[in-house]
Amino acid sequence: MGNSFDSYAYHRIRGAMLDEVRRQNWLPRTAWQKFQLLKSTRERLEAELGQAVSDVVLAREMGIPVEELHQLIFHANRMYLQSLDEELSGNDGSLMSKLDLVEDINSPDPLSIVEEKENKRLLTQAIEMLGERDKLILSLYYSEGLTLKEIGQVLEVSESRVCQLHTQVMKRLRETLQDMLNR
Repeated sequence: MGNSFDSYAYHRIRGAMLDEVRRQNWLPRTAWQKFQLLKSTRERLEAELGQAVSDVVLAREMGIPVEELHQLIFHANRMYLQSLDEELSGNDGSLMSKLDLVEDINSPDPLSIVEEKENKRLLTQAIEMLGERDKLILSLYYSEGLTLKEIGQVLEVSESRVCQLHTQVMKRLRETLQDMLNR
């Protein structure tokens, strides 16, 4: 047709490459075009004004409401992949990776671990302050899993008496813990 093969091949190969890049892009073409329009409009206005452009001016120039611009910026920021190994500078000048800033929701809260250990320590101290019979009742009920009736047989008292004793022990334990916390 009168054209050289190089010219024909260049356009065909370039077109095939662009088609493949577009096919692998997970964004719809319209969204990509909006992002490009946002970027070019911002760059053009900043070059003209010589300073950063406010969202109101940018939205007016693009002919869209400010809320739509904010949503577009939000989606544009999510579009770019970022490396978690990238280093950032902290407020104190120290370097940290982005991975250090990602919260592990499955990781236990250090404060709750410390609180739990402290609560166990206080509870152990409070139990140690109880009498032998009270300790036995708590041990049989909570550690051994015996029923009140079974504990009554061990202590040779009625089930209702064991219930009364358990209630009294728990009340004393609660008061002891409260006193320990108020110190």
